[in-house]
Amino acid sequence: MRTKIVCLLLVSIVFKNLKADEAPLAFIPGGNVKPINNTDVQLDHETIDIYLLPYKYSVEVNYYFKNTGKAQKIMMGFPSNKETKVMDYKVYENNVSLPTTNRPGNWEFNLKNVGAQFYENPINSFECFEVEFKEGETKHLKDVFSQSYTDDYDGFTCSFFYILKTGSLWKDRINSVKIRLHTEEAPDGFNLKSGELNEKKISLVDFSCEYTNIEPSEDLIFTVRTYDDFNVTGASSELLPKSLFAPANIKDNDLTTAWIEGVKGDGIGETIRFFTNKSHNLGVTLLIDSIGIVNGYTKSPTTFRNNSRVKKLFVRFEVDNDYDPEYKKPLVKPIMLLDTPEMQIIRFKTPVKATDIEFKIAEIYKGEKYEDTAISEVKFYISSNN
Repeated sequence: MRTKIVCLLLVSIVFKNLKADEAPLAFIPGGNVKPINNTDVQLDHETIDIYLLPYKYSVEVNYYFKNTGKAQKIMMGFPSNKETKVMDYKVYENNVSLPTTNRPGNWEFNLKNVGAQFYENPINSFECFEVEFKEGETKHLKDVFSQSYTDDYDGFTCSFFYILKTGSLWKDRINSVKIRLHTEEAPDGFNLKSGELNEKKISLVDFSCEYTNIEPSEDLIFTVRTYDDFNVTGASSELLPKSLFAPANIKDNDLTTAWIEGVKGDGIGETIRFFTNKSHNLGVTLLIDSIGIVNGYTKSPTTFRNNSRVKKLFVRFEVDNDYDPEYKKPLVKPIMLLDTPEMQIIRFKTPVKATDIEFKIAEIYKGEKYEDTAISEVKFYISSNN
């Protein structure tokens, strides 16, 4: 029986993360691995299902390989790096989970991005596993994983990519590639009807497509516009070290991070501020239907209990725009929060107009260990623009 080295699926999609087709691998001196061509095993067909979720996306890829050569054992590997590390990665052979081992390896490639920019994503390791083929055997392999979203460079679009070119490293052409987006639970900030695939306008609502009999010569680049929203502009304090508990954490779509105020005591009176991501001098204001807040430090049940949570907030809305009749007429609303790590939605009877928003901590639920008060995530639900 021969042994060959093959690389499985570079499937990491994103906002500035990457996913891709399987690519064969070989060992190089030092125990590293690198992509190579495989002339015996054909990637006959594959189906890629991408599920857009509120705080992350999950991917399931089903591959069907056909061995046209003699019996052989193949090592396959899932490319990765520190910046695009995937979560909950698992691989199955005929629905049986396979053990994986991380091996160092390097592979660099560039992607054309929105605005003719290029994003370079070096691969520096592979999650490797072995698959044994009998002569003439066809096998079903499945990858599943999830990944956090990353904001795109311009602040108004998000991108996710599928690298098809690596599929050309297998024997012959790929008979079928099906791609399906599942958007039922997509983030509220995604304008799914305003999407693009390789710079051609499409709707991403339950998008699907199929390529047949292809020798992959280009990659798939999806982009989606985001709705108008508010960005973090600063806070009155933050817990040291600042890089861990910065105000920006409150809008990063990551429930393992949080803004934590940094003054002595329980943070009563501390503030965090937001502004519209549209230029004020263009007369753009936003109408807020509701606000979603994830209270406390939700990295784990322990961090939630140990740190203080907000019980009452004063929310100040202001239109800082002299084109608007509401200019410099601030509105302050008190908001009561429950002591829970789940997202809480505060709906307003009448939408509130604003270009600037400020949260002020008024009351807290005391932490079991620390006085520091935390908020993990905030979402503003926009009804329309004026």
